[in-house]
Amino acid sequence: MKEAPLYNDAIQLARWICANLRADAPVGRRVHHAALDLVEHVTLALHGLDREVEVDLADRAAARLRALLRLAFELDLLVEAGLLHAAAMLDRIGRQIGGWRRHLDGGNL
Repeated sequence: MKEAPLYNDAIQLARWICANLRADAPVGRRVHHAALDLVEHVTLALHGLDREVEVDLADRAAARLRALLRLAFELDLLVEAGLLHAAAMLDRIGRQIGGWRRHLDGGNL
């Protein structure tokens, strides 16, 4: 079975964060948790469990993750290249979530 691109992207981002960002600092732990929250909400939405709620929560998790990554960078927990890489991955995820939200709201994809 082929996995959804949004699911794959969320998993890849979470894997990258776990491998490249220390979780021993409070902000690092929050970044890890936000990435895992994103994966969780995407997974539940794909399984149709309260889909609209989970897509909204995935969008919120992505926004929270974006802010926490910026803070991690400013606290020297993440190098600039890492921030740019994660931001690009989040932009792709955000576009997919936005498309899904428009679809659920009855808009065109």
